[in-house]
Amino acid sequence: MPFLESIGNASLGAFYFPIVIWSVLALLVWSAVKRTRQRDPLFQYYFRIAIMAGLPAGLLITNFVGPLLVESSTVTGITLPKIPIANHQLIPVPTSAPAAISPVWSSLFPWLGIGTLVVGTISLLKLVILWRSYSELHAFIRDTRTYHLPEIDNKLPELDYDVVIGFSQRVATPFTYGWNSPAVILPIQLKNQPQRLRTILQHELVHIQRADFLLNAFVQVLKSLCWFHPLIHRLANEVACYREMSCDREVLSSHPITAKQYAQLLYDMCSTAGRSTIPAVPMASEYSHLKKRIDFMKRDNISSFSYPKSIALNLTILIVLAGIIGCTELQSPATTASKIANINPHNPNVYIGPNNHISVNNTEVTLSEFNTFLQENSLEEIGVITLAVHEDAHFGMVTDVEKNMRERGTLRINYRSVTN
Repeated sequence: MPFLESIGNASLGAFYFPIVIWSVLALLVWSAVKRTRQRDPLFQYYFRIAIMAGLPAGLLITNFVGPLLVESSTVTGITLPKIPIANHQLIPVPTSAPAAISPVWSSLFPWLGIGTLVVGTISLLKLVILWRSYSELHAFIRDTRTYHLPEIDNKLPELDYDVVIGFSQRVATPFTYGWNSPAVILPIQLKNQPQRLRTILQHELVHIQRADFLLNAFVQVLKSLCWFHPLIHRLANEVACYREMSCDREVLSSHPITAKQYAQLLYDMCSTAGRSTIPAVPMASEYSHLKKRIDFMKRDNISSFSYPKSIALNLTILIVLAGIIGCTELQSPATTASKIANINPHNPNVYIGPNNHISVNNTEVTLSEFNTFLQENSLEEIGVITLAVHEDAHFGMVTDVEKNMRERGTLRINYRSVTN
């Protein structure tokens, strides 16, 4: 039980709370953009990627970057003056104090711990399944006979990548796999359809130029990790749709093919493919996307964003979103330092209450702030610590406090028990 409480307590601030903040912000931003008239598919594609990337970026700031910044600010900042107090007397240990965490949350810690373990286990299994899918697809491409792009069509533009083309009877719809050495795998019947073959290759080359395979891999990994979040799945579905729309637009603007002919090509590819389950970038796999893509081809008054402008704007959205998530978990170093400076370090009274409440000389502190207090003062300044533990205090919190004191060095500790 203490183990589950400890996991639940840690995951509340490190995992659940940032996800809730991201969900609210992402839903607001996503809804706002959907109501605008901006329908450029390239912008919409990168916009959804930026929103999704805001979640892992925010978690990274919350759990790694933020604590390092706070620690750096504390270590390299101005040395805080110690407050000398003559004839210091021990402050009586409080028998009751306002809880830092409500009893409702405290009672939920074991359940949060169980939930974290379940979510982590399923996420790990889904990552293993995804990795196996990529491995099987890689082996399939390795065993497929491939040709260099000029051998198939020497009139298509050359890329910085060594693109290989393969044909297979096991493939129903064209797809792109790989980043450093990309491969385009096509249905074998396209060998005898040179006009359609060129159109499809031009479509797939757009994916390769934009590194869509890497972005799709990121989306697949995030879906595996956040399998429980409906907004992640909704955004991932829209990412796939807008990704193909933007490629369709690029092909139609630079290739001598009518929208009707192109739509027929997509329909033929989709009708034989069914729903795609491969972790690659398929050209056509879902009828729901196909209808939207064909409807989009009929529109002429679509505003356009340049590639650099789309990247810059959505990168800004990503930074702002991740920054807000991270900042909600950061406490100002100046605030922490000021609180610690006002605590007399000599012979401190430390109290651990029943609801993960910690106080030093009647000043409520977090576990991180208590550790800062220990590090900011020498062993001689601290002297003897009187540690009072309420009988209903959480075992995990008591263990963490004692661990911090042990890591500080040889501290003299007087233990007391509080029952009311």
